[in-house]
Order: sequence, then structure tokens, then C-alpha cells
Amino acid sequence: IHRGTGADLGYTKIGNKNLIMPGVMIAHDCILGNNNILVDNSALAGHVRLGDYITLGGYTLVHQFCILGSYSFTGMGSIITMDVPAFTRVAGNPIKQAGLNSIGLERKSFTKEQISNLKKAWSEIMSNTRLEVRFTNEVNATPRPKIEKPIAIQRFFDEACSIFQPQIMPPKKATIMPP
Repeated sequence: IHRGTGADLGYTKIGNKNLIMPGVMIAHDCILGNNNILVDNSALAGHVRLGDYITLGGYTLVHQFCILGSYSFTGMGSIITMDVPAFTRVAGNPIKQAGLNSIGLERKSFTKEQISNLKKAWSEIMSNTRLEVRFTNEVNATPRPKIEKPIAIQRFFDEACSIFQPQIMPPKKATIMPP
């Protein structure tokens, strides 16, 4: 675990009840939430932010400045080079979304109704957003589903919408595909 640098936060913050297994590297100016599991030989580059209840599979590498939303899960050997929305499962190199982290949510005592609502919300956001070219205005203009929003679903919308910020320039003649 590396300390922070004067050029940024000046500290590295590790939350409570994190399980950090052998060989894990946490670089400077990282912020980890609570109750995360970082499996053997995972590595976080500088300035990475992890929410709460995240599981990083073994040998997962996270590029600098990436944000992983709460309750997300990475498969073994994943190489994370972009932000990962809350409640999402990703795997591979480059990473591909593998759906909602349903099993992780069941293990964290989410009810079947909460998981069903999260699946609806996840589908709504993911069907209206292309990860390759992120359009903030498209996400903000997308009507949110009219479902009851307990705290977990509100957190999902807040984290997912904050993650979908422009990170690369869209092609000059980009078209938005209808859902």
C-alpha cells in the first residue's frame, strides 16, 4: 500500500472491513470504500476509487484514475481500463460487461424483488448507453424507469450516471442507435 502524493490527495485511504489478500498492490492516492475483497495479486494503479462491497478477482489490474462502483465484480485476470458501473459484473481483456452482479447481491442479502428492480434499472441504462462512446446528454435525457427506488437503486442511478462522462471524443458523424 503506497502513500499519497503531494500532487493529488496526499493520502491513500482504505475503508473498514476490507479483505486484502497476499500480493495485492494499492498505489498512491487510491480510495477504497468498505467491505471490499481484493483477491491475490490484484493491482490498483494510482488515483483509483473503489466503492463498497466490490470483489476484484485474482490478478485483476485496474488502470489509473478508474472508478469501480459499489457491488461490482471483476472476473479473474480482468484488465480494467475504464470505469465500471455499480452492481455490474465485468471480465476479460479488454473487459466486457457480463450483466448485473446478481449472485453477489444475493450473497449480500438483497431480496429477490430488489435484485429484480436492479435488473430493470441496469437494463434500462445499459440499453440506452454505449460504453465505447459515452454521451452524457444521452444518459441525462434517458427517462428513468418508474419503479420504486430503494436506496440501492438510487445509488445505482447516481453512480452509473456519474460514471458515464465523456472520456473519449466521439466520431464526427456519430449516430445514436435507438433502443
